[in-house]
Formats: sequence, structure tokens, C-alpha cells
Amino acid sequence: MCKRKKILIFNGYYVPAKKYGGPLTSCKNVVKTCSDEFEFYIVARNHDVGSKAVFPNLHEGWKLVEGAMVKYIAADELNYDKAALRSLLEEIKPDLIWFAGILVPGIKLKTIELGREMRIPILLSPRGEVSHDRIKIKAWKKKPYLFLTKLLGFYRETYYHATSNDEVVGLKKYVDAPENRIFLVPNIAVPLESLRSEYHKKQGELRVVFIARIQMVKNIKFAVQAVCKMKSKVQFDIYGPLEQPEYLKECMEIAKTAPRNVTISYCGELDPTVVGKCFRKYDCFLFPTINENYGHSIAEALANGVPVILSKDTTPWNAINDKAGFVCSLNDINDFTCALEKIAAFNNEEYHELQLKVQEFYKEISAKDNAIEGHKIMFNSIIDDYCKRNRV
Repeated sequence: MCKRKKILIFNGYYVPAKKYGGPLTSCKNVVKTCSDEFEFYIVARNHDVGSKAVFPNLHEGWKLVEGAMVKYIAADELNYDKAALRSLLEEIKPDLIWFAGILVPGIKLKTIELGREMRIPILLSPRGEVSHDRIKIKAWKKKPYLFLTKLLGFYRETYYHATSNDEVVGLKKYVDAPENRIFLVPNIAVPLESLRSEYHKKQGELRVVFIARIQMVKNIKFAVQAVCKMKSKVQFDIYGPLEQPEYLKECMEIAKTAPRNVTISYCGELDPTVVGKCFRKYDCFLFPTINENYGHSIAEALANGVPVILSKDTTPWNAINDKAGFVCSLNDINDFTCALEKIAAFNNEEYHELQLKVQEFYKEISAKDNAIEGHKIMFNSIIDDYCKRNRV
């Protein structure tokens, strides 16, 4: 039996964190599906996003967590500590180092420097950070940083994992990433669930859900405004970790102006393990996001037969339009309201036909992307290419 290659992942957060969203889900899915060929080590913070409370029952050193060996550290424990990082790399002897994110230097600075010294290839997954729509948010801060990294050659010799064409464009534009070092591999899909055969949809009524981190990039205020324009009877429930409390407050102030036929509620956080079960209680998922490099919540909704109303050209999911929901322009809020009204008008039989279309669409998409094999090919290609270039 061949010895598995070792991949060291700096993911920011890992299980049992519940508020990190897509990057954590992506990491978990890779570990779950690729551990037959690779041995995963993960360095993650010892607390959840926005919390100072350390996870219970932690001990020093490595701990087996859902198929990976995980080392939990304090937020800045290894930042810029070259000696400690060298010791870590010498202990594991990884064949590849993989970072989630590209903008925040932190551990990256010294680890990339050590990777060059110790001849270990570095893979960076931007997780949407270099897409045009995301760069525009706090551009005054992001663009100078990326310009400086290009000027200093900070990311030279690194490899890049893009999950969409939008990310490929962003990597070339903002990071000067060479095309032959960019791997376009979609995120590993959420498994398809059984059809909601028992679900009953009332004609003229709509149960709408929003599940995502509570922050401006998810565009919740826009969603609230679109729902407030509806004539049908609507229940709109919002779930997600509260990253920007003031932003939620603004959204709920708008919700107070909703007509009597519209009820809008913030329902708090969801444990990631029950997200699919939660989706199954609703008629549709409203998600006018400003940008997603993938959109795990979109995949989860589709996998559970829940149609999605989505913003156009902000995710890799434009193809769902008229197949598994509707894709609408952010330039016209009425597009979203009309899409919501169309689903509200469905009777139970029509809605069940839509559910079937949703799951069939997701099944076809999942079969095409071959993401599991794509990740394995990417990891092996990088390791082999780096060995040839450096004669390791």
C-alpha cells in the first residue's frame, strides 16, 4: 500500500467551530472525501469566530477530529514566529502546505518563507477574497496590500486553487498569478438528500428562509426590502452567526415597516449539522448575495429540493435560472419580488414538480464537476510539479 502524502492546512477555524461558514465546510468535505489518498493535518484557532471562549476538552498537541489531525492554537500564537513554525513543519514533514484565504498575512508570511527554504509547495485558496465584488469592499485596504505583495514577490512560486472563473480572473488581476499555477476545481458538493414528499405548499403563501453569516456582503437588507414589497402572505426567517450586529439592526428596522401580510424574524444561529433539516421547512431560499466564490448554502438548499432565488453574476450558480429557481439582477429589486411571488402562486402539485426539477438539476451539476477527483489531481500535480522544478 502506498504511503499517503501529507497536507498541512492552515484553515483559520475548524470543527467544533460553527460560525466560519463555507471555508470550514470546504475543508471538512475535502478531509472526508480525500483521506484515502492524503493525510491531513490542520492548524486552527482554539475558539469560534467572534468569541474568546476556548473550546472545552482541548489539550496540547495534535487531536484526531473527523478524519484529520488538528492542532488548536490561540489566535496569534504562531504569527511571525519563524522558530515555532519551523519546528511544526519539521515535526510533520508535509508534502504540501494549504492556506484558506489570501488577504490576511498572519501565519502566511513566515510559513511561505519557510516553505521556500524547506522546499515545500504552498497552495492558496482565496475563498472569494479576490473576486471583483469582494475587493470593492474596503478596497482602500485590500488593493494596497495586494499591490505590495506583487511588488515584493511575496506569493512567487505559490500555487492557487480557484473554484470559479471569477476567482481565476481575480487571481490574475490582483495577485499576478501565472495561469499554469492556477487550478480551477469546484468545491466538493453537499450530498443529495431524499425528496420532501411529505412537504405541503399552500397556494398564495410563502415560507422564505435566509441562512448565512449576518454581514453586509450577504446583502440581507436587500432581501428584507424585496420581501417587504410582496402582496402574498409571507413568513421570512433569517438564520446566521451575528458578525455585524449593527447591520442586522438596520435590517430589522426596515422589517418593522413591512405590510401586515409580511412577517420577518431573525431566528439566531444554526448548528451546521442541522442546516439541511432547516431548509426542508421552507418553500424557497432567498439569497441576493454580493459575492460567493461557491455558496455552500446554495448547494445545501438545492440538495434538499429547495428552490433558490439568487443574485445574477455574483456566484457560480447562474445556471439555476428557470431550472432550480430564479437568478435576478441586483439592479432591479422588483425582479426578486416577482420571483418570490411566482413561487408563492404555486399550488402543492406545482411546487412538488419544481422540487423534482431542483434535485434533478443538482444531481446533474454534481455529476459533472467531479470535484473529489479534481482535488486529488490538484494536490498530486502541485507536489509533483514542485518536485520537478526544485529536484526535491
